[in-house]
Amino acid sequence: YGSDWIDNPIFPMSCIEQSQKETSDFFGSDYTMYLTSGTTCANQIAIFSTINKGDRVLVDRTCHQSIHFALSLIGANIDYSNVYNVDTSVVTNYEQFIFKYKQAKHDNMPYKMVIFNASSYEGRCVNSLKIINDCLQINEKVTFLVDEAWIAFAAFSKETIHMSLLANLDKIKYQRKSLQIIVNQSAHKSLRSLRQGSYLHIVGDNRFINKIKETKYKF
Repeated sequence: YGSDWIDNPIFPMSCIEQSQKETSDFFGSDYTMYLTSGTTCANQIAIFSTINKGDRVLVDRTCHQSIHFALSLIGANIDYSNVYNVDTSVVTNYEQFIFKYKQAKHDNMPYKMVIFNASSYEGRCVNSLKIINDCLQINEKVTFLVDEAWIAFAAFSKETIHMSLLANLDKIKYQRKSLQIIVNQSAHKSLRSLRQGSYLHIVGDNRFINKIKETKYKF
């Protein structure tokens, strides 16, 4: 289990645990865990902790391949977003994305999870806060997984902070006590970090947090 200055990365109790808390406080999550297997591991933990076989999931088709693989492995009932081409990029049609979410609620077959990509490889960013707020106004009983792999840096600058979901989440966080959001950030891609270092930020109650923490030990 390490000592005061050499902590255990699997069961952090001292300096790593304190560092995770400071990171959580900075970004504005309820809990943050460090991971050393990159985006793939982070997305697997998020999905396997919240989704069961047959659960309905609305997925941004442009998300990281690890999300598609994990959902397939667990046997989720997947509904993908519509996309269109802009220059050389494939872009999600978020109007249709919200329409599908609304239609599922109307049909009494709501999605258990909504997954979308906050930034493409080319740097095209979406308004994550608006997407979440639009969904919550239709149905609050849902968990969000937001892939911010490429824009972890956004919270550190006044010029980019508007792109950081967690930095702006106070606008809705305290109005909705049942809010459940997981944000994956690849620190090794967009911040200074050891290779494959990632953050998994969690917004939710203790039960939700503990379920995700427990799932971490399976990977």
